[in-house]
Amino acid sequence: MILKLEVIVRNLKRDKTSCLIGSDSCFLFTLRDDKWVKLPTNLLVEGDEIILPNNSISPAKVVSSTDSSKVYEYGEICKTMSSKSESVFLTDINMINDVDEEKVTFILEETPVIRKIEEIIKTDKTRKEKKISSTIIRTKKIFLKILIITIIVVIIFNIIKLAS
Repeated sequence: MILKLEVIVRNLKRDKTSCLIGSDSCFLFTLRDDKWVKLPTNLLVEGDEIILPNNSISPAKVVSSTDSSKVYEYGEICKTMSSKSESVFLTDINMINDVDEEKVTFILEETPVIRKIEEIIKTDKTRKEKKISSTIIRTKKIFLKILIITIIVVIIFNIIKLAS
C-alpha cells in the first residue's frame, strides 16, 4: 500500500496530467501551457497558477502571485477579487485574457491530492493507534483479573494447607 502511494505521489510530481479524481472535485481556472483551462482540484499540482473565486475555500496552501504576503492555508476562505471580475471568471473561460488587469492569481505551494492522501494515511494511523490502545487496555484488564484470581487461589490453597 505504501509503495503504491509513493508511486502515485512521484507520478503526480513528475506528470501534471496524472490524477486521482474523486467525487469532491471542484473546478478552478488553472494556467497550463500558457492557456487558462478549467481543471478539477484533484488535477492541480504544486506550482500551478490558479484563480480563486472570492469567498472560495483554498484547495491547498496558496500564495498570491503579486503579493507574497497574501497567503491562504488549506481550508481558509479566500478574499480574492471583486464580484465583477469573479462573475466574468466563473462564467466564460474565453474572457479571462480580456480582463487581465483585474485577475488575482495564486501559486499552489502544495499539491491538493497529496495533502488528501496524507490526511487519509494520518486518519488511518490514528484509528490503528486507538485500536492498539484499546487492545492494550483490554489485555491489562484481563491480566489484572487473572492476577486477582491467582492471588485468591493461592490464599485459599494456603488456608487449606494451614487447616490440615
